[in-house]
Amino acid sequence: MILHLLPPALRMHLRRSRPTAVAALALGSLAFFSGNALATNAVPDLVPVTGSHIRGATDTAFPLTIYTREEIATSGATTLQQFIQTIPQNFNGGASENAMGEVTGGGNANDQVVGTGVNLRGLGNDATLVLVNGHRLAPGNVLGNFVDLSLIPLYAVDRIEVVTDGASAIYGSDAVGGVVNIILGRNLDGAETRVRYGTASDGSPRDREVGQTLGHSWDTGSGLLIYEYSDRTSLGAGSRPYTRSAAMPFTLLPEAVRQSVYGSVDENATGGLDLFAQGMYSHKSTYYDVTSFGSTLRTEPTIDAYYASAGARLDLPRGAQLELTGNYSANDTRLDTVPAGTAIPSTDERFQSSILSLDAQLNGIAYSLPAGDVRFALGAQFREEKYDSRDYLALTDFNPGRHITAVFAELRVPLVGPRSAGATLNRLELTLADRQEDYSEFGSTNNPQVGLILRPVPALKLRGTYGTSFQAPLLSDLNPVPFEVVPVPEPDPRTAGVTNTLLVFGGNPDLQPEKARTWTAGLDFTPSSLPGFHGSATYYEIRFTGVITNPQVNVDLSNVLAQEAVLGPTIIERNPSPATVQQFAASPGFANYFGINLASIGAIFDSRLHNLSIERTSGLDLDGAWDTPTRLGNVELGLRATYIFRFDTQFTSNAPAASILNTAYNPVGLRMRARAVIRHGGLALASFVNYTNSYEGGSAVGVGHIASWTTLDATATYMFDFGRGPLADTSVELAVTNLMNRSPPYVPNLVYPGINFDGANANALGRFVSVQLAKRW
Repeated sequence: MILHLLPPALRMHLRRSRPTAVAALALGSLAFFSGNALATNAVPDLVPVTGSHIRGATDTAFPLTIYTREEIATSGATTLQQFIQTIPQNFNGGASENAMGEVTGGGNANDQVVGTGVNLRGLGNDATLVLVNGHRLAPGNVLGNFVDLSLIPLYAVDRIEVVTDGASAIYGSDAVGGVVNIILGRNLDGAETRVRYGTASDGSPRDREVGQTLGHSWDTGSGLLIYEYSDRTSLGAGSRPYTRSAAMPFTLLPEAVRQSVYGSVDENATGGLDLFAQGMYSHKSTYYDVTSFGSTLRTEPTIDAYYASAGARLDLPRGAQLELTGNYSANDTRLDTVPAGTAIPSTDERFQSSILSLDAQLNGIAYSLPAGDVRFALGAQFREEKYDSRDYLALTDFNPGRHITAVFAELRVPLVGPRSAGATLNRLELTLADRQEDYSEFGSTNNPQVGLILRPVPALKLRGTYGTSFQAPLLSDLNPVPFEVVPVPEPDPRTAGVTNTLLVFGGNPDLQPEKARTWTAGLDFTPSSLPGFHGSATYYEIRFTGVITNPQVNVDLSNVLAQEAVLGPTIIERNPSPATVQQFAASPGFANYFGINLASIGAIFDSRLHNLSIERTSGLDLDGAWDTPTRLGNVELGLRATYIFRFDTQFTSNAPAASILNTAYNPVGLRMRARAVIRHGGLALASFVNYTNSYEGGSAVGVGHIASWTTLDATATYMFDFGRGPLADTSVELAVTNLMNRSPPYVPNLVYPGINFDGANANALGRFVSVQLAKRW
């Protein structure tokens, strides 16, 4: 049926070769430029939404949520990371300053810089792709494994677009749990100054921010410059009753000072040529104290992050557009660890990551069908990624890199329905996307996606997608030199005795991409009988395989051979050759604590990183809003929620699946955020209810039931409606988060006694009050 609706030349080619979407689109675009296209309508001059390269494709088959600048400002969030953490689909374990690295939060981020990443669906910070203005940012942290949101100024954010679907067919690696695209910029011709001060009602945390925007427009273009300074003091464990029994000093929220600058310029030249450039720089310094086993370590990260992009768009005949872009991003982190009572650092390390990419993209209309125009996007990308880890005390340096080439394509095909503009009845559309990527270290990967959009009646839209995604191994994981090799006498069930076993820990240059299969099915309901109402529901299911895992975190190192059936021959190698044993023993990290003769080694426990695990998750997202005028003003009521049906992990293909859902430091089954907003003239009042369901602690924390957690946020904003005078174009905002000062549920910490809360599902900030004053000039 689908082939029958396509133009003859394309239909014949598809029947003969069954090509991927990339090949099909290449043929279609060739026919377009040879003059065989039937389309005469120009594509609307719109930018693509996140999740698609096709301009004007706002009616998507995948789940897309757009948070506007007004919604972000009304939320009461004072930082970008605070706002992202209110999104129900985001799991706050892993890389989160609230989780203090591995102290109070789950995940595998190893967050030593106390940054905050995005972790959609709880699949890991490196399984969510974070973009700025549609382009990749260099990851930070010591491993180069997540984009740190704390480096991006909230003041410069225009909107945030979130795709909660696998999107590797569009963007390539990392888009497994979804994509978060942070759009920076302001539509401002003039100047705006903003100052904000906030403080916690208990303890010492306070936050000061100053922002300045300068914007100017002219007949053919515009320019923008935004600066933000932020200074926040720390929160110590002694300020909270549920952490006062911890060894002091201990930091729950770090002190941080950040300065950020964002600038952009665009010029509409003659002949349909648009030139544009943008850039951002952030500098952040922070520190935190951790006391354990009678000693205190102060960690002092200093981060410099850079981002620059420049390019051109050229309008072509028949409504097509060609875009060429060059992008560069880098993250430079200096990490010092200083024991208490001394000025001599115990560690002095530097970590650098960078991304350079060159992109070309063609966008337009390929053919015209009875139901409408077939739109396409076709492009190519070259990307260079680098990582450099230097230890100035150990005098080690590891600096891998990779090159990636990619071609991608999209088609949007109207199959059934009236051709008239704006028609929404009895429409069926097909979306196709495919991306082929070639990596210099592990080869190629191809990831397609197919979607359907059905509108049986104007008020109802049914949608669904199916596709594959992948996550390339981190460059930091590819180190071929083990950092530790230890011979150990291990109990052996085979012999009922002891077998001398070589334990090997480190990276692995043979790692392959992690792979996922994702499908979604959803509906959007906008009834004409209830003006202002919109509701949506999306079911999702993800199977994530080949997940890179360190075997040691799942086994007892004093009895590894007992897990041989689960680990398999890849991890437990029996009767290794003397050459293999000598090769590992030659590593700088070799230490023979037991004085074992290497000739007696009978097994190797290869605890380097491997593509071992399998994760499965499914759930339901709900989103509803009703906006209506009343005597009090315009009233908006809304609810966003995520209910997780399943989250299973399987250590290896031989191991039984185990559910981690509703357990400490892991995703909780139900998270909701409800809102009520009233706007009248220049006044806006908003309240938000945040709910995290109860769950079980389990053996990991030694406690059973963990209570649910409900907090209330509120904001009040007033824009002075004066045409002239000192208060003209002035606004004041009062925001309170956790208005009732609710403490997080009690969760014992077995690693750091006394830090008794789950930082992946709650936070210790408490009630926080801020006042903001903004003035346009």
